[in-house]
Amino acid sequence: MRIRIGLGRTLKLANGVELRVPLRVYAILRQERPEVEEKIELLKRVRWSREWATRMCRISFGDEWAQLSEEERERCIENWLRKLVEAGVVE
Repeated sequence: MRIRIGLGRTLKLANGVELRVPLRVYAILRQERPEVEEKIELLKRVRWSREWATRMCRISFGDEWAQLSEEERERCIENWLRKLVEAGVVE
């Protein structure tokens, strides 16, 4: 049984994990254009996706997250957003 809360769509990430995203994020992901890099930039501006990517980085790095430079943090966030874009690419 799957409980759905709020409006959104479910994506499958590369590792088989299902992720529920808001409709606004889903709409960005499902557009044929812009390109991947542009989608990442758009998602950085959306509060939900930026916070999701930051949480994933904090989980990945654990206590080391606090010691990372701003550049390393941004790179991590962009990598997680790239995974999100790849899960939502129109085929």
